[in-house]
Amino acid sequence: MKKHKKTTCYARKAQVAGRSRFLPIGVIAVIAGIICFAPAALRGEETVIFEKLNDADPTERSAEALRLGIEKEKAAVPALIEALKDDVTGVRINAAVALGKIADPAALEALTAMAENDAVPAARAKAVEALSRIGGAVADKQVLKAASDSDENVRAEAVRSMARRGGDAEAGVLIDKLQNDGSWSVRREAALTMAELAKAGQLSEGKVKSARKTLKRSSSKDASPEVRKAADEALRKFPAAKKKWWFF
Repeated sequence: MKKHKKTTCYARKAQVAGRSRFLPIGVIAVIAGIICFAPAALRGEETVIFEKLNDADPTERSAEALRLGIEKEKAAVPALIEALKDDVTGVRINAAVALGKIADPAALEALTAMAENDAVPAARAKAVEALSRIGGAVADKQVLKAASDSDENVRAEAVRSMARRGGDAEAGVLIDKLQNDGSWSVRREAALTMAELAKAGQLSEGKVKSARKTLKRSSSKDASPEVRKAADEALRKFPAAKKKWWFF
């Protein structure tokens, strides 16, 4: 993980002084003042972003990542990608959240790596959510893959995330999760997400039929009352089945 060392204004003054032994003291003071206090526009916005995300205090780094996401600061994407390697989990999580809000495809590779490899399940889950917000073939593939994560919270997030961009491929995974996942929370999310996809018209008629059949079974036979309740709620959100007319 990435370590952090705060560079203070005084340290920068010392660096200038150390490299400028043959300049008059007054000139050194002016140069150091410009380095420390020049407006961000003069030093480059990206430099300021990197400085704040490298603050020695992890609370400051985390807050800065969150702020950049709320403001959808696209210039911050390279710095936020770097923050995904932070040694503090909260900073990594907020960096992933921010990248999801900004939704720049440039972050796909780094978020995919985080979704696959981060040791903390909560961080993997946030990377999956961010990928679903960015979208595209690469992101969709990783969301589907995350539905098989070893941690139930990551699987539940992957299932929830399918509601944003899912179609028949996602519905197939959701049906499997509802029938076979060992976690009741994942099964519940699968039921609710299926309803969202069907309601939005994102499923073919065949998938709607299969999903409805699975939900009916779960609403009466699932071992968890939470899943039974979710399946029943999902069925009420499904579009009405098309009636067949017979002509003689």
